[in-house]
Amino acid sequence: MGNRNIFNNMSNYLILDLLALLPTFLLSFHKKIEFYKKWKALLPAIILTAVFFIGWDIIFTVKAVWGFNPVQVCGRYFFNLPIEELLFFFVVPYSSIFTYEVIKNFNLNRLPEFLSKSVSLLLIILMGVFAFGFSDRLYTFYVCLLTAVLLIFFEFILKFSWMNRFYVAFAILLVPFIIMNGLLTSSLMGSVVVWYNPAHIMGPRLFTIPIEDVFYGLSLILINIALYEFFLMKKESPGL
Repeated sequence: MGNRNIFNNMSNYLILDLLALLPTFLLSFHKKIEFYKKWKALLPAIILTAVFFIGWDIIFTVKAVWGFNPVQVCGRYFFNLPIEELLFFFVVPYSSIFTYEVIKNFNLNRLPEFLSKSVSLLLIILMGVFAFGFSDRLYTFYVCLLTAVLLIFFEFILKFSWMNRFYVAFAILLVPFIIMNGLLTSSLMGSVVVWYNPAHIMGPRLFTIPIEDVFYGLSLILINIALYEFFLMKKESPGL
């Protein structure tokens, strides 16, 4: 069946989803990590964030800001989104929060507070420049605006103490992000899985990945971690 299906009719996109999840899922039961004990806080965080981003995804797919190659997906859709795309919003956050939690539990290095705030401020300025400099590009405008608002709110209004740990986690996650998104946006699997309308992006790419995807990934993970920390606090301090 050519490039459409491999591994018993599983789509290439679905295989990427499973490969992204498998290592962190298995390690969740390691006795030194025991991430499964945090699932009660994790699951509502992922679900709530997924609802927002899936809604966004549906709208942008309808507007042809991006789309999906039917050859690279299994053919089952939810409001024009292949099921593989839906799974993305559960698989990536799971592995991302797992990485964040490992850094947190093992007290691995985190940015000094002044550096974290400097990075946030720089990103806010950059997002503002991109959003209003490319206000006619739907993906660029909305993802940059969202990223700027989140950073202002979390770093400078709520002043979350975990932001410096978040940046360390995100820097680590950029490696699998580049691998997975690189495969989705390149023809290494025979043809692209996800395509982007050039009328709605700035143009510069990280290899084959639109640069906007980096900001999109940052916002996706940031919201997940914020909600995860909130539900974790509620679980550990039910009286709050």
